[in-house]
Amino acid sequence: MRSTPRLLTPLLSVALLAACAHAAAPGPSLAPELFFNGETFGRGVLEYRDGSVARRFEVESRGRASEQGIAIDQKIEFDDGEARTRRWTLTKTGPDTYRGTLTEASGPVRAKRRDGALTLSYRLATVPFGRMRQSLTLQAGGRRIINEGTVRVLGIVVRRMHEVIDLVDPENPP
Repeated sequence: MRSTPRLLTPLLSVALLAACAHAAAPGPSLAPELFFNGETFGRGVLEYRDGSVARRFEVESRGRASEQGIAIDQKIEFDDGEARTRRWTLTKTGPDTYRGTLTEASGPVRAKRRDGALTLSYRLATVPFGRMRQSLTLQAGGRRIINEGTVRVLGIVVRRMHEVIDLVDPENPP
């Protein structure tokens, strides 16, 4: 009877190590010039610092890739009836880095790919001393992104943003 636990211990150890290695492995890598080329649809929420909902929103995007990078035009509709448009541009500057512009940014947008996520950071033109940091993570299957953002003013978190972005199926639009 003692031989059974002795045989199981190494097998369980190997299984546990494999599970840990799999859990620590990053997901698929996000290439914005590929994912956003075409139509995407996002739904999300802006939260106050305490986690209460400030606003809900939907975003329709259309991207056009070029040799230089990608331009993305967005139409944003908020649950209170406000609607706005904005434009992103991202240009690849290295194997995992991008630089770009955003209608709502004051200065350049910087982006870096690491561990399967694309992190964007920029100063906000609409929030004095505000900085936005977003982390876009491509999900398994490659058709969905989870977008988590934080707005800080002088280093203090004032808003959080959570969004799910999906590729639009031309035969079944949102």
